[in-house]
Amino acid sequence: MSNIEFDEHPPWRSPEVPLLNFKHLFINKNVVDLGCGSGDAMLYIRDGIGCNSIIGYNFDLERSKKNRESNNLNIIGGNFLEKKFEGKDTYFLWIEAVTTEVKVLQKLREYKKHTGKKCDVIIAYSISGSCLFDKSVPNENKKWGGNMCKDQKGAACRYRSGVGGLVNKLESFLVNNSFSFEKKLCNYNNGNGCRESGEILYFVINI
Repeated sequence: MSNIEFDEHPPWRSPEVPLLNFKHLFINKNVVDLGCGSGDAMLYIRDGIGCNSIIGYNFDLERSKKNRESNNLNIIGGNFLEKKFEGKDTYFLWIEAVTTEVKVLQKLREYKKHTGKKCDVIIAYSISGSCLFDKSVPNENKKWGGNMCKDQKGAACRYRSGVGGLVNKLESFLVNNSFSFEKKLCNYNNGNGCRESGEILYFVINI
């Protein structure tokens, strides 16, 4: 685990340790975090791993206020699909929204077609996570947001049982459209609380 003082804790930010598996895609690279939330992943990529530059996009700028002001992170508000984010080396997304991910991949492929600029895209999906209230059932849908879940933040996990379908949908798109990619499953452990440990599946796509 890192000594960096993060603004949020998993699952509200990306666990930092698995990102070390992709340090070759960050070091000396110009990086973009699409859907960066508070900016904690950006902070780790910049200060924990090292990159040439990093910029983030997130609809809600209020969430990243601390990191923007205290850590001088460059985060742009609004819908990133309406922004010009092309032309960088590495893109990181942990949004779990296939339709948006597909649009990003299409924009980057089109940019490469016209400019020749290659890039790598890392797309993350949290496929399992620990439960603070039921250690024996780490990924059961009925506990999220129901009587079994005493954590008000459980609303973010209600759709967890459907993530497998999203993963399959994204992979089908990549295969059917001849994208070059690999998958990597990583464990993380940031604590014993709600989804503070678990597994994240990463798609690494070469464009």
